[in-house]
Amino acid sequence: MEVRDYWPVVRDARLWPVLGLLALLLVLALPASAGARVRRVGRYHGIQGGFSSIQKAVDAAQAGDWILIGPGDYHERADFSQLHHAPADGSGAAVVIQK
Repeated sequence: MEVRDYWPVVRDARLWPVLGLLALLLVLALPASAGARVRRVGRYHGIQGGFSSIQKAVDAAQAGDWILIGPGDYHERADFSQLHHAPADGSGAAVVIQK
């Protein structure tokens, strides 16, 4: 078959809404699967985070997620069994944990 044999299908007005819906679903599905989540610990500006401890947020985090820690005192045991700290030269403004 040649391209001109498919032309009636392309011109069919009933096909365009279906193609539009499929394109919309594809666009909506891509960012949802690739997006990182923000895990909040403690309270900040009156907004309560979903985690009461830093460790619970770290355990729940997936690759690419951010953990935002509200101000306060957190009395937890640190795990120094792996390299989980900022660079010694002070170049990091935050602690980056990779797991």
